[in-house]
This record gives sequence, structure tokens and C-alpha cells, in this order.
Amino acid sequence: MGGWKVDLNRHWATLGLVSRPVRNFTMLAFLPLLALGVLQGFTEFFPVSSSGHVATLALFMPVKNMSLALVIALHIGTLSATLVVFRKDITSIFTKISELLRGKPKAPDELISLELLIAITLASLATALVGMMLKSHVEQWMHEPQTLGLCFCLTATTLFALRAKKKGTRKLSWQYALWIGIAQGLAVTPGISRSGSTIACAMFLGVPAVEAFRFSFLISIPAILGATLLEGLGASPERLFSHDALIGALIAFISGYIALLLLRRILIQGHFWGFSLYLFPLGVFLIWWGSNLS
Repeated sequence: MGGWKVDLNRHWATLGLVSRPVRNFTMLAFLPLLALGVLQGFTEFFPVSSSGHVATLALFMPVKNMSLALVIALHIGTLSATLVVFRKDITSIFTKISELLRGKPKAPDELISLELLIAITLASLATALVGMMLKSHVEQWMHEPQTLGLCFCLTATTLFALRAKKKGTRKLSWQYALWIGIAQGLAVTPGISRSGSTIACAMFLGVPAVEAFRFSFLISIPAILGATLLEGLGASPERLFSHDALIGALIAFISGYIALLLLRRILIQGHFWGFSLYLFPLGVFLIWWGSNLS
């Protein structure tokens, strides 16, 4: 998951695709949608920073206006993938909380669901606070190759350090949730991966990899949903259901679903650090390229 969303339209505007009417839809129109959907689906969930990749593309490609409806549709696609993959956890939380509110006996699993909901809430509040503090700087950092490169290298270093980390056995606490929420807030910075930061933070705190994976993406739901809704206030309902938007959302959903399943397997197998082997060269290149520009 790349960094969580700040000004989604500017992030994706670099690829310069504007929604077209159905009658003009051709293979040439489909290919950019395919590229957008796949890029969104995989960089959103893999620990490589989706915002960092879009900012990097913007350094080398001309910026054109892009339909806000398509931007929203792409993020609805990946958000839907998250909801589907974690549907059992989400349903369980709300079912158990509903039973608890109706005064039914407090079974151990109901208390666990309540604790998880509190942890998600605390993490989300920490994310919002840190994100608001950094938001004013983000747009500037997106246009600075050396800053992007340094952030990619920081993400790579964090992931590589997990190679030597032993398996965790600690239970997720509300204190841990706050730290993980702060890590998610810092990932508003392009080049700092949201999924990489939150999963790594949880694992460094001693939380098992599978639990770190689950909590990371559960707390991504309110962050991405809130940012998407804010951006969607200016979107045209007609364009939101256009041919381009629906196809883009579907491709992003399929790509995101596959990416989540792959990422879970990679984590279980202990190969999460492997993404650093891609991020290090990318970061070094951007630092070198930026130094030659100045």
C-alpha cells in the first residue's frame, strides 16, 4: 500500500487519462486503463509506495488532466479488494460488537473483537494526526527526486532489517496500535510505503507476521475510505459510473485481490524483505539523478 492518500487526483494525473464516452471506447483506451488498474492494484498493497511510484513517473512524463471520477474508481477497486479479503474479520467485528451492545453474555471472542476495534480506532486517530501534520509538505516532496530516493531507500532499509527478525509472539496491544498508526501516518510521505511501514512496525514490536498483515490492512480501510470520500466530493456521478471508471475499478480490484493474496504468502514464507532489493536501486538512481539536476 503505498502511502495513504493525499490529493489523489494529482498523484494519478501524471498518467494523463481522461474518461471517454462508451461509444469511443477502443483497445487504445483500454490499454491505459489496464496499466492504471494493474499499477494501482499492486503498488497499493505491495510495500513499494504507490504515491512514490506515481511521483517518480511524474518526473519523467508530461502531466495532463485526468478524470477525478477515474481516480476515485481506481481506489474504490483496491478498497473493495481489501474488504473482500478481510470480509470475515470485518463481519466478525461488527457481529460481535452488535451482540455486545444488545447485552448478550460477553464471550471471549466478543471481547477480542472489541479490543481489535479499539486498536483500529486508536491507530486511525494517530494516523490522522500525523498525516495532517505532514500534509502541507507532501506536494513539495513529490517533485524532489532526491527526497523520493531517500524515502525509497528508507523503506528498503526497514524491509531489509526484517530479514534478521525472529518470529514474534506478542499480542497486539493498544500501545502497539498507536505506534503502528503513527507509522501509517508517516507513510503519507511519497516513497514511504504504508503497508511496509505498518507491517514492519508491528513485526519489530514482536507481533506475528500474519497478525501484522491483518492489522495493517484493517487500519488501511478507514484511512483510504476517508481520503477517497473527501476527494470524491467533487466527482461527477455520471463520470463515476462511466465505462472507463467501471473498467478501471474492476482491473484495480482484480489486481489488488491478487496482490493481497501474494503478499500474505510472501510474509508467511519470510520473504517480505525481498522488496528491498527492488527499492534500493530505485532510490539510489533517483538520488543520483536528482544530484545531477541540481
